Amino acid sequence: MDSYMPGRVRLRSSMLAANPQWQKSLEDYVRSFTGVKSAAINPLTGSLLITYTPEELRQKSKLARLEQKLADLAAERIR
Repeated sequence: MDSYMPGRVRLRSSMLAANPQWQKSLEDYVRSFTGVKSAAINPLTGSLLITYTPEELRQKSKLARLEQKLADLAAERIR
């Protein structure tokens, strides 16, 4: 994971950089989740930027747990 703050997360993956043909379908899929406002892949760097409304996303327990896990991972990287 590259960065996290409530309402915004950036993930990096060499798989995204190596497979630019996935860009549109993956962006569309991520945008289909409750609370997600945007999803944009930069195929040159392999980064996926997701912006979302935290209150809406947290209404789904699995997405709330995922957000918490991302926050925990980000906190570990800072230590």
